[in-house]
Amino acid sequence: MKFLLLVSLFIGNVFAKSELYQLQGNVGVSKNSRPIKFTLNWKENKGIAQGSYTDNFYSTKPTILRGIAGKNGRIFIATLPDIINGVKTISFLSSDLKIMNGTKKIPVSVVMRDDKGNPITTSAIDGDLSSQTSRVAQKQESKGCSEGFGALAGYCGEYRGLMTEAGDLNKRCTLTDYSNFRLVIDGYAEVGLVLGESNALINPPVHVIGRLMANTSSSRVDLLSRQCRPLVGTTFPGDNCKRLNLVGTFSGSKTTKHFAGSYTISDEKLNQFCTYSLSVDLEE
Repeated sequence: MKFLLLVSLFIGNVFAKSELYQLQGNVGVSKNSRPIKFTLNWKENKGIAQGSYTDNFYSTKPTILRGIAGKNGRIFIATLPDIINGVKTISFLSSDLKIMNGTKKIPVSVVMRDDKGNPITTSAIDGDLSSQTSRVAQKQESKGCSEGFGALAGYCGEYRGLMTEAGDLNKRCTLTDYSNFRLVIDGYAEVGLVLGESNALINPPVHVIGRLMANTSSSRVDLLSRQCRPLVGTTFPGDNCKRLNLVGTFSGSKTTKHFAGSYTISDEKLNQFCTYSLSVDLEE
């Protein structure tokens, strides 16, 4: 459970500077002939959409909404907590959205499916789309990246760049196969390596590496964590415990931030390891 929480924290950080969207409309009528009014709230960044779905019939409490964004439009999927009238998921397909302010009507296709993925109903509606920049989120991020960070104040965010294999005698790791990797420091000083392509409908996998020392006086880090379950990007047995170790130094100025170091994954039982060299820059 703790691992899943940390994954959510990392992914949440990815969207800290995203554009916020809201889509509202009707998806038919309920048994008592009342319109079923829905609301989608999501943040969007580099092809990933994540947010919540609610309505006044199928899901009165927020349900996780995930989606992908591309040149041909947006696709969202809301998985309902319970099956109601045979419906387990609701999918939304909209046209390409440009960065905008205010509100406008857009055409939306809605597909309701059962628990096996079979379509139950398909409809075409007009939805009310609104958008605004998340200034509050940016202020919260700025505050979260300073208090307790010490010498690393202002260093949280996403780091992208180069990752090269430095040693893997037993061919146990394939991290360089993930072209969209990011080293992430969230507002709680948790550090992780995010893998996976940005167009995934599910959260990309994360290696949870550790937490920065509170109010550190050094820009050098030596973080260590332990994972005793399957670890994506490796072929180490899932039940074996693995040590994850990030060692390196942060450097830079107010406008540029950089990290250079190494990331090592060691299997405690097999006494095998793989090591990668990292040279990454903070994305503004």
